[in-house]
Amino acid sequence: MYKVLVDIRGSEIKKIKKLLPLMEMPYEVKHTVSDFVLFKDDEAIAVFERKTVQDFVSSLGKRLNGQTLTMLPYNPASY
Repeated sequence: MYKVLVDIRGSEIKKIKKLLPLMEMPYEVKHTVSDFVLFKDDEAIAVFERKTVQDFVSSLGKRLNGQTLTMLPYNPASY
């Protein structure tokens, strides 16, 4: 099971919550010391620097290409 933990504030947390259901995976959104951390069970498998939401979604797709996590096309105009 994969979990995404994100530490972002204000309007960006609303944006990422809208994007998370597009991911074919279980997820959790929590505050954490790192900006963006992807967990598999309790193991951190990817850490991302603070970026825009679009960069974050793009990075997830590239890092996990061919693995369990799959992304739908990202459209910044959707919100």
